[in-house]
Amino acid sequence: MNAILHLPARRRQRHLQLTFIASGCVLLLYALFGLSTEGWVDHVEGRKAAMFEWRMSMALAYTAILFLGVTLAIGPVNALRRRPLAVNSYLRRDIGIWAGLLALTHVAFGASIHIDDFQVWTLWLQDTSAADGGWILQGGWFGIANFSGLFQTAIIMLILVISNDIVMDRLGMTRWKNLQRLSYLALGLIFLHGFAYQRVENRDTLLRIILPTLIGCIAIVQAAGFITIVRKRRATVSRQTIRGTSTWN
Repeated sequence: MNAILHLPARRRQRHLQLTFIASGCVLLLYALFGLSTEGWVDHVEGRKAAMFEWRMSMALAYTAILFLGVTLAIGPVNALRRRPLAVNSYLRRDIGIWAGLLALTHVAFGASIHIDDFQVWTLWLQDTSAADGGWILQGGWFGIANFSGLFQTAIIMLILVISNDIVMDRLGMTRWKNLQRLSYLALGLIFLHGFAYQRVENRDTLLRIILPTLIGCIAIVQAAGFITIVRKRRATVSRQTIRGTSTWN
């Protein structure tokens, strides 16, 4: 809270706006997921929509993906509009911070669905005491979902920690930017995590389509921006080559 209060007025206003936008998105998605007719196939009986934790977890997850998508799209959109590509954008950073906060809150709600008596380690370890008296790593889609979620959470926490000017100055712009690019790896892990949980929970076709559609849209924007940047750099190199040849002639 103190960190936000010490921000410039413009950024404080932006964070306030992002608070309302994020809250609105979560509430809207919470209401929409309440319309789900899916049923549980594992340890919980009844409709998934009847469980507050599931609806909130899903609403937070998809809002976080939307915010992350906007964060990653700012650079490519600027490239497509032929605007200067800023190495450090406070707008991109602030939206990214909210994407991370939403994702971490999703983790808390999502984990509560699949653990009993606060035994968080059971997300990654399977108790085999009945068989051989030990623990083994979780396997199958449940293991894939939770291990990808663990790595994704670690990346998000790292990016949140370095998302301030003090750390940026200490790391240097190049190293700081390289660490920020871990958000692309996080996006891939998000897809793997979401796809795996779709298999674990045996979700309906409609919900299976939403995630790859969102990730696909983000990937298309990224690809379009990358192609634009490459073409711009090639054009610059060509002009420099022509000028150099003219000079020698």
